[in-house]
Amino acid sequence: MACLKLQAIHEARLFEEERRLQGQDSGIAKDIADEIVSFSHTVLKDVGRLEALYEKVIQFCFTRYVGAPWVKEGDDSMALKDTRAALESAFPISGLRSLFGLTPRERFRHLEELSCIVLGIRIFNSLVGSGTALCLPDPKNLLTLHSPDLPLSIEQEIEEGEKQIQELVKILLHSPVLLAKAGSETAEQDLALISAQHIYMTQLNAYRRALLTAFLHTRHHLKEAVSECSSEIVGVGEQLNSQPYTSRDDVFPKFSRIAVSYRKAFQENEKLCSLNCLVAFLASLAGEHTLDVASNVESACRRVHGIFASVGQGDQEECRGVRSAENAEKERDDSEVERPDGEPPREFDGKFELGGNCAWCLAKYAALVPADRSIAAISYGGDAYAFSTLRGAKEFAQHPDRLLSDIRQQIRRQPALIHLLNLDRLYPRSSLRNILKLQRNIATRLKQETPRFGKDTATADQLFLSLHEPRNADAAVMTPVHFETLERDTSYHWNEWELRRRALKIADILNRTTRSSQTKSSHCRMEQETQVYPLKEKEQNTMKSKGTSAIRTKKYITGLRGKTNTKAETVKVELDL
Repeated sequence: MACLKLQAIHEARLFEEERRLQGQDSGIAKDIADEIVSFSHTVLKDVGRLEALYEKVIQFCFTRYVGAPWVKEGDDSMALKDTRAALESAFPISGLRSLFGLTPRERFRHLEELSCIVLGIRIFNSLVGSGTALCLPDPKNLLTLHSPDLPLSIEQEIEEGEKQIQELVKILLHSPVLLAKAGSETAEQDLALISAQHIYMTQLNAYRRALLTAFLHTRHHLKEAVSECSSEIVGVGEQLNSQPYTSRDDVFPKFSRIAVSYRKAFQENEKLCSLNCLVAFLASLAGEHTLDVASNVESACRRVHGIFASVGQGDQEECRGVRSAENAEKERDDSEVERPDGEPPREFDGKFELGGNCAWCLAKYAALVPADRSIAAISYGGDAYAFSTLRGAKEFAQHPDRLLSDIRQQIRRQPALIHLLNLDRLYPRSSLRNILKLQRNIATRLKQETPRFGKDTATADQLFLSLHEPRNADAAVMTPVHFETLERDTSYHWNEWELRRRALKIADILNRTTRSSQTKSSHCRMEQETQVYPLKEKEQNTMKSKGTSAIRTKKYITGLRGKTNTKAETVKVELDL
């Protein structure tokens, strides 16, 4: 629980610092730039609108300056005066006509470059000491603001933390055998406390290393930016002093580079200040944890060492013998390890599961032991696992599923391992990074939608709830009332009164007696046979029939021609062929 608290507080503070650094660039400058870009060509025909557009350009350059990290309150009037003078010298009002020959995207880039040139001119004049009303700070002074002892103190804390981690690891690696022989419930609780402290110290040291690395990189970038800015200023000064007339195409890019390096130097300085705050905040968290838990952990370690001393000299030699045998096996060739995937051994490249820690030690002892580079990794299920002992590699090669199941059990006991070992893809809902990312998206969305809702808090609350990732869902399961089975109960009846009648009948039968009698003619005692005579076989023959044609009937009329006294008659003729 302590490690989870450390992770949540530190990651939230880190997120707040990142958002603060990103929020320094004001969105007002972008709005002004959009207004400038959206102006039409009709502005050129109106002098008043043209002057208003030029004022917009001045406001854009001034707003970009106001959002810089070195600006102090109360310098707006003098800064605006210097900005106007620098812009008029670099980009007079007549130069606005050139903007309308560009596309909107090219106009925006031109304004960005123009603001850098104006700022570069102001920086050069301020540092050289000519033609400026407001002196800008010298970037060289930034190198003296941060103490060089801070990285050394962080390194010392890391070394002390590593010593504590090594002591806890030794206890975790030796205590299971000893606790099994001791059989003490208090010893098991002490072991759980030591394991939690081990994970906490490992996470704390990981945060310290990350802050130290970020501090060194940021300080290096600060030195580079200050050096680049100083060299550009010296180069521009030499060029202006050596030549009476200098082309704008030659000097304006240098002014732009001065502004970029100057701004970068102060941005890196802000990052260093933020890192200093994070280091101090992390130290305060570690101090609070030490006050709360240190005494309990020390007592637990003393009790475990007491158990180790009480089990006997023979058991101690046995434990040392096991560890010595494991160390001896490290020196052997690992070609005898049979890998489950049949892949050849791979060299240590730092891209292993579990953060490069030994999978076997995590599964067996809940200890985070760095992997040994001399032992080749084993690939299983598309992931590479490293080991600190050859014994662990052999056991993993023989039973990978069992060890992975043990690792999952250890992660369930200590959920802080998910963030510490970068297992977010395996546990997305329990990932601290995903939770903070979701909160960040919710905050951004609420910030965008709040002006639209106004005082309607109910709608805003509903939006807040809708943005959360759903964790529960309504579900329904429908089943038939009567399942069709192969073995049907034919005696089943749905009517309760029918079942009652059957029950009464059975109860009445139980009160009666059954009697039987036998006779000579009883079918149960006498065998009976029946004989019949078979029928006589008979045959019946019929005459063969032969088919003939049907009688054809013809009719015709006679007496239509001839004598006048002849009558017409119908003659019927039947032809039987």
